[in-house]
Order: sequence, then C-alpha cells, then structure tokens
Amino acid sequence: MKTDKRARLTLKGTSNTAPLQGPATALKQAEGVLRGLVFPLSPTITFQRSANYGNYDLPHTNYQPKYYAGTSSPSVQVTGLFTNNTEEEALYTAGVIHFLRMCSLMHFGENDPHRGTPPPICLFSAYGVNMFHSWPCVVANVSYTLDSDMEYVQATDGSGMENTLPSQMFIAIDLQHMPDPLTMRKRFTIDSLASGKLLSEGFN
Repeated sequence: MKTDKRARLTLKGTSNTAPLQGPATALKQAEGVLRGLVFPLSPTITFQRSANYGNYDLPHTNYQPKYYAGTSSPSVQVTGLFTNNTEEEALYTAGVIHFLRMCSLMHFGENDPHRGTPPPICLFSAYGVNMFHSWPCVVANVSYTLDSDMEYVQATDGSGMENTLPSQMFIAIDLQHMPDPLTMRKRFTIDSLASGKLLSEGFN
C-alpha cells in the first residue's frame, strides 16, 4: 500500500494548539487528527541552499582564490493553488490562511500565560523521504493575492463566521530550516547524510 506523499505542513509536538483554533478547525475536520494543512493540489516547491566562499585579495593578480566560509541553512518556498468552488473548499482555504497566520506569531500580552513563547516549529513533508520528510522549519513569510478578476465565494463556518474568498487563489509560504541543535551535534555527519540515514530525520 502506498503512503500519502502529498505536500503537508504540520505542527511539531502537541503542546501548541493555538494555530488550530478558530477558522483553522476546518483543517482538523477535513483530515481527521492532522495537525496542520495538506496541499490539495501539487504545489510548486523551490529549494535553495548556498555554499558561501570568500576571496583571498592577493595583489597584482587577475584571479582571486577562494576560501570556504560556510554553508547556509536551506530554505524552501511552497506555492500552492487553492480552489474555493464549494463551501467546503472555501472553509478549508480560510483555515489554511488562519493556520499560517498563527504560525508566524508569538505569544504576547500580559494576559497570555505563555507570553514570550516564539512561533511554533513546523514539519514539512512532500514526496517521500528522499525529498522532504518531517523537515523541521518555521514559517518565515506568507503571501497571497485576493484577485479582483475572480468570482468570490461565501462560506460560513460552524461558529457563524462568514468567509469570502476568490474562487481560486495561490498561497506562497517561505520556510526556513530549523534543525534540532542536539540532534545536529550528536548525530550529524556527512557520511550519515550521504548514505541517506539522516534524510528521515529532517536533514537534506
């Protein structure tokens, strides 16, 4: 039996439930016990990582040899199409927007018992272990456009909140890698990554 390889972004751990409240309860209703979102259509995924080099500034030469300075943590941009042709689809998209909104906010305010807690760490998975498997990350940027040329759909959720969304819209999410420091220090080696052993532990 093949496992579900659809792209998804879920919460790491079970302590932070704030991103799954309000309109985002539609995500749980659609996918059972899922703690996040599943992209209903295959998104465009752009992976980026840079090896950084500096120059030895030697005088009287046309070429500058380079030295290795470090490799940056990878980043991923995921752009997904969400259609809202039915009330169920519109409520799911509204839940996705709310989930992403809450994943980029910290706990704040004198009446918040968890004030000072940063935004949650998420897990991104797509297309199997060799691509992205429980890849730890944070939501660094979210963008979408409410296109004036689209027809708009209205949907009311279980709490009576009305949502108005275009019949289709793209949502772009920038994810920054957030590996566990202890796992990185204790388990990471180039050989372990090269052999594929660490691909299932959030490294790539």
